[in-house]
Amino acid sequence: MLRSNGFNPLNMKEMMVHHSIMIGGGLTVMLDKVYGNFTLYALTMEVNSIFLHGRALLQMCNKRETAAFKMVSMLNLLTNVTHRLSVNYRIHNWAGSNGFFYGYAMNTIITFLNLKLLYTCVCRDLLESTKAIEKKSE
Repeated sequence: MLRSNGFNPLNMKEMMVHHSIMIGGGLTVMLDKVYGNFTLYALTMEVNSIFLHGRALLQMCNKRETAAFKMVSMLNLLTNVTHRLSVNYRIHNWAGSNGFFYGYAMNTIITFLNLKLLYTCVCRDLLESTKAIEKKSE
């Protein structure tokens, strides 16, 4: 990802924010020795990363029109909702009711990034592919 962005982390602002928050959260858990289970639960979001990175690799290999890309794309969208957004919702409720301010505040930012990621993937994989099919039929 860095190579495709000219080795400039500033070209990947969302990814930099995401990883900074995750590293900060991990350090909070390590230093305070509290909320370890919270962190493990939050890591279930990374199930979606398998499909997100698979999708990116298939794009880099110019395999966008293959059945494999379509399958990985659909699994990416599904796990974005089931593993990212649902975990965000549960963390929001848990962190708020347990007074974990860092988790509550940073989860709001991560939720926004996850919604933006879902929107981007839907637009690129569903809406643009529909437009391409319509152009081919003309």
